Amino acid sequence: MSGASAIRVARAEGMEQPKDQQDFARPEGDALSGITSPAEDGLRGADRTDTGAAKGAERGFRLPFDLNKMVTMVKRSQQRTGFVRFLFKERSRIVRFGYRSHTLSPTVLLPALKLDGRLRTHFAPSIEQSALELLPALRIALERGWMWLSKKEYNLLSVFHRLCVEIVRADLSSFRLSDSHLIDRFRILETLFFVLAARQEHSMLVGGALQQVLAELPGRDRDKDRRLGVLCERILFREFELPSLFNFLLTLNMVRYRRSFSGTHLLLNDVEPMIDDSSFACGEALQEEIDAHVRKLAKRVTSLAGRRSELDRIRAFVPVASAAREDLAELASFYGRGSGKKAGLDFESDSKNVILFVPRLLGRFDAVFGNLLAGKFTLESGKIVSAFAPSVFGSELSRLREARARLEALLPDLRALSQERYLRVKGERRGALPNEIESVQVLEDVSELFLAIAKRLDGVLRKTARPSDGADSEQPLQLSALQKSSASLPHAEDRLRSKTPIGGKTVGEAVGFAVAMCYLAAIYLRDRGLLNLLSQAGLIDAEIERILAEVQRIGRDEEYRGLLERIGPAKVL
Repeated sequence: MSGASAIRVARAEGMEQPKDQQDFARPEGDALSGITSPAEDGLRGADRTDTGAAKGAERGFRLPFDLNKMVTMVKRSQQRTGFVRFLFKERSRIVRFGYRSHTLSPTVLLPALKLDGRLRTHFAPSIEQSALELLPALRIALERGWMWLSKKEYNLLSVFHRLCVEIVRADLSSFRLSDSHLIDRFRILETLFFVLAARQEHSMLVGGALQQVLAELPGRDRDKDRRLGVLCERILFREFELPSLFNFLLTLNMVRYRRSFSGTHLLLNDVEPMIDDSSFACGEALQEEIDAHVRKLAKRVTSLAGRRSELDRIRAFVPVASAAREDLAELASFYGRGSGKKAGLDFESDSKNVILFVPRLLGRFDAVFGNLLAGKFTLESGKIVSAFAPSVFGSELSRLREARARLEALLPDLRALSQERYLRVKGERRGALPNEIESVQVLEDVSELFLAIAKRLDGVLRKTARPSDGADSEQPLQLSALQKSSASLPHAEDRLRSKTPIGGKTVGEAVGFAVAMCYLAAIYLRDRGLLNLLSQAGLIDAEIERILAEVQRIGRDEEYRGLLERIGPAKVL
């Protein structure tokens, strides 16, 4: 390569002139494969610190294959045709192709094949200029393209970037028109081009990938970027303009081997997919940036999966599609069922007055679940037992009873607190009466206590062993045992004798019923955390799906599979 060509490449890419200008088997980390961090216009927030050649190679871009091996893989092995066969059979075909593609000139001497002089004066400068214009944008796309492209698209851009470098390195306009061995001089360029030309979709993907990345970057000139897409087509498409780079290389092979070729005859058809799609063809520093982003995504999706798991558990107890009032039918049934009706409890009228409804709900909850959670109860067998030691839920039940007493004491002066007024004071204390503020504070404490009871009971149910597991389920569960994986619910399969709504249920079913009532009570009280979780179900699902797709796109296969195993198949939507 001429010194002028090397300087042009270096200026286009912001690099030092490469030392290995003539060798064919260049190492993958040379100065042209490893691009220094650019000072790109339109790209904000990029790493601009690694300006040295060594750092550029470390952060730079590589080919997604071994170039030396690819030379022998992409093109069929050829033998030069004998003179007689060439003269009487092949020459006329070659000449017709050369005239049609504007790559050969008429010759006075019959056997000679001569390249058209316009290739050197018009075609070569045009192709070289196209490559020079593309190099800065390609470097930007390779620096940031992993954020939006698939690995295959990115790696195709990497090959096309190297092709443009080789076009400028080759100094196309300096060849001799009569050199029959010219194709040997351009074998790196030829190999890179044929890798892209081997599959028709490659040519289309390259231009589309470049445009996709540039469209994401702020401050770009969109008209100029559209021109860059046209330049990609100018270089890659076989007959976008005549002569094309494809026809030029094809003609050089015909001249070299004195044989008429078509693209299908010259390229191997049975080559395995040549573009790696398992990783990005980039340097170590850029790969570290990608890996760090994958770890960040994994942490995020693990957190979301935890929230999704919590949401699934709530949905298992609360048959609600949303947090609307009409979803509280089961709470209404619990409130007015059986002895509740006898006591004159009516959900429709009572629930409109929060300060009246909640104390009555607390009394109902205590009457139904108080002994189950912190006392003794009777099984259908007549046996009197306990499920929980008083220390497990005793404090929460005592606080709920205290809250009930405080609300009942506030009722005579406050008389009524509508849901609308309750929500207004809950959201903004300013302008509220002192007894309104006090009552809302008590109601918020009640909501927190219901949620605390629900989550602790749910944790017990998740850990409860089946009878066949041989776990000891006779002794009341102690508070210290809740942290153990063997915190089994005592008498979980035994049925209860009771005149309350839990009569006839197993202890496990009754505990589940208590969890449901706690969640529904918190929904009625418009607990912000619970309502936020319920309302974000669709968003959580969509975000988990998006992050998994992102990790699959940019991460290694083992990272993606490991993440799926970590969050569990139930979270994969």
